[in-house]
Amino acid sequence: MEQRQRDAFRTNRFPRYTDHTLPAGRQQGPSGLGDAGAAFFAAFPDGRVTILQQILAEDRIVSHLRVTGTFTGRRGGMDGAGQAIDYLATDIMRVVDGHVVENWHVEDHETLHRQLATTIPK
Repeated sequence: MEQRQRDAFRTNRFPRYTDHTLPAGRQQGPSGLGDAGAAFFAAFPDGRVTILQQILAEDRIVSHLRVTGTFTGRRGGMDGAGQAIDYLATDIMRVVDGHVVENWHVEDHETLHRQLATTIPK
């Protein structure tokens, strides 16, 4: 993720963003979201998120996602060795005035860690 994209996450696109399922160590708010995107693409430069299903209901967007890529970067102190990743995730986002202001998300980390041949953090 380029610096201008991180800056857009931090300022323009998500000015009041709150992550209700914030992972340990991630900063709350737009900067945490930008940092997470940057870390993902540093580890998986060809990473891709595909929307499999999407439901719009009032002020919510629910997305069922497929995440794919190749681990050729660095993640959690581990260098990639070309492992392919392919796992599912679900996001629920609340939108106000065209901005995502809240997010709840679940990722299939068990599958991800199995594909990377790593131990699941406790």
